[in-house]
Amino acid sequence: MTTSFTSELNDLSYSENVVLDLLKTYKSYNNFNDSLRENKSIGIVGFGAMGKLYTNKLASNLWSVNICDTMANYDENTTYVNNLAYKNYVSLYENADEVIKASDYTMFCTEAHIITNILDNIKDKSIFNNKIIGGQASSKSKEVLSLLHFRKTYNLNDLSIICLHSMHGPNVPSINQNLALIPVVVNRIKDLQFVDEFTNVFESHKHIMSFLQHDQTTANTQGLTHCVFINMGRAWYKMGKYPWLYDTNNTNPLEVVKVNLTFRIFGNNSHVYSNLAIMNPFSKQYINVFSKNVQKINERIENHDGDALFIEFKEIFATVFDKNINYFSLLGIDDTLISCDNDENTHLSLLALLKTWHDCAINPIKDLQLGTPLYKLLVQAVIKLFSNNSLVQVATKSIKYSEDDKMYVSSVMQYANNILNEDKEGFDKDFVEVVDFFQGESMEKVKQKAQKMILNLK
Repeated sequence: MTTSFTSELNDLSYSENVVLDLLKTYKSYNNFNDSLRENKSIGIVGFGAMGKLYTNKLASNLWSVNICDTMANYDENTTYVNNLAYKNYVSLYENADEVIKASDYTMFCTEAHIITNILDNIKDKSIFNNKIIGGQASSKSKEVLSLLHFRKTYNLNDLSIICLHSMHGPNVPSINQNLALIPVVVNRIKDLQFVDEFTNVFESHKHIMSFLQHDQTTANTQGLTHCVFINMGRAWYKMGKYPWLYDTNNTNPLEVVKVNLTFRIFGNNSHVYSNLAIMNPFSKQYINVFSKNVQKINERIENHDGDALFIEFKEIFATVFDKNINYFSLLGIDDTLISCDNDENTHLSLLALLKTWHDCAINPIKDLQLGTPLYKLLVQAVIKLFSNNSLVQVATKSIKYSEDDKMYVSSVMQYANNILNEDKEGFDKDFVEVVDFFQGESMEKVKQKAQKMILNLK
């Protein structure tokens, strides 16, 4: 974590321990009073894909929802709302001022760095009295600092801040997914009760935690996970190759997972991934370590150090994963990889990921509590690989796809450089280039397969 980040928190006189103490206290108050629901409404500023998902779930459960987006989208959003089955529960406004006035809790479904501009442009700050606000961004450090700074700057001592983060994309049903509920400043215990209650409509597995706990976990489950797969797509693009046209190797279960999840990611907007990686201080650390591990492991494979690597990685796996636990049973993993002993592939990304978990003292199983579907499938892939000694022996020796691995190393190093230098423009440019290259029917089929894998995930 950077010094500037820590000092900003200190300047705001904010203590993580205050939130942790609050969470302990809250357990004894976790009974929502039904009367609190009367005349309560939820505001949503930013009516993109996630804003629409939240609105649909809340309105269909008879919660009053107030929404707004940019004026450029007003007519389109008017048509959208008028076609909703529960349109009587949804009110479309022209700006954030009106939404905040009409709402008890206002959620900003926008990029974290935009929230400050929205808040500062609201002329009458008195509308925040006795209100609750929060963001839904994937990186909470930047978001929370913005909200805390706003509260302090305008002496809004009566304003509670409670953030949310649904750990899935808008195309995945919220039921049985993970949802982080993040109290930052809670002036009234009923504020936390209210947010806790209305989020029940998502039918997600709820985790109440502090924002630093959230960011440390998502740096692994999302920041590092995205790094693994985005750079596969970038490497294939740089080589001018389509992975589904490779030799028979691409029918191996591990390759199917890697290809499917790679293009699942490239089916979304680049800002989702750039913001998460760049604005999360832990992501920067993990991605930097991953880039160094990718480079070192590939060099050792090329230098024919496979025997030593095999021994080291078996030891690392035993350190990161408890040898006394049957993860196939615990995580509902199928055994389709048991007979795939002829898969001649280094699986460089999975080797480097395991090494990074080890080096950064990350517990991948513990992080499953906030894991996205992609992360869960990635953890399963690592377990499958290292549960098969034949595959690990080949993975630490094979140079069959040496050119691919070199390009992967190059891509990861450039990616890490973009993240460390906070080069969002470069990140987005590289991302779009890959998307443009892989446009077409074949990629759409791959994304559909990935969607099916995710929906079938236990």
